[in-house]
Amino acid sequence: MNLMLSNYGHRYLRERLQQPTAAPGLDEETDGSLMALHSGKTIDRSVLDPLVAQGLLQPARPSLRPEDIARRYRQNPLENLTRLSFELTTACNFHCRHCRNGPAARMHPAPIDLEPLKAVVDTAYPIGIRHFDFIGGEISKFGDGWLELAQYIRARPGTTVALFT
Repeated sequence: MNLMLSNYGHRYLRERLQQPTAAPGLDEETDGSLMALHSGKTIDRSVLDPLVAQGLLQPARPSLRPEDIARRYRQNPLENLTRLSFELTTACNFHCRHCRNGPAARMHPAPIDLEPLKAVVDTAYPIGIRHFDFIGGEISKFGDGWLELAQYIRARPGTTVALFT
C-alpha cells in the first residue's frame, strides 16, 4: 500500500522543520519516525501503522502522481489555519444591535464535556495553532468550563486566549 502525508501530517511536518524539537502532543518516537521519513530513510511497516492510526499518514491511490501529491500539499486547507474559535454558548443578558448573534436563538449552555475540546487543542497545537478564541454569548456569565479550557490552553508555551463577549 502506498502512503502519503495527510493534510495534518503535512502541516505538522512543516511546523516541525522550523522547531528544534517536537511540539508537545506528539511523542518522540512518532516524531522521530516522521523525521526519518522526511530524510528519505526506509523504515519498517510496523513503524508506519501508528502514523496512519494517528492521522499523520494516509493511503495514497496508486494512480496518484508526485505532482498531484505536491499540488495537494500546496492546497492543504490546514496551511492557512492560524486560530481556533470555541463557541460554547450564545446566551447573553444583553441585546446589542451590532452582535452577530442578533435575533438568533439564544443557546443556553448544556453541561460541557471538556475532554473532546482538550483533544482539539492537543491536535491543533503540534501543527502551530497558537491562538484560541472564545466567542458567542456572555461566556463569562453563562458558560461553565470555559475557564478550565482556557487554562488548559495557556499551559502550552506561546499560546494566546481571547474572550469575545
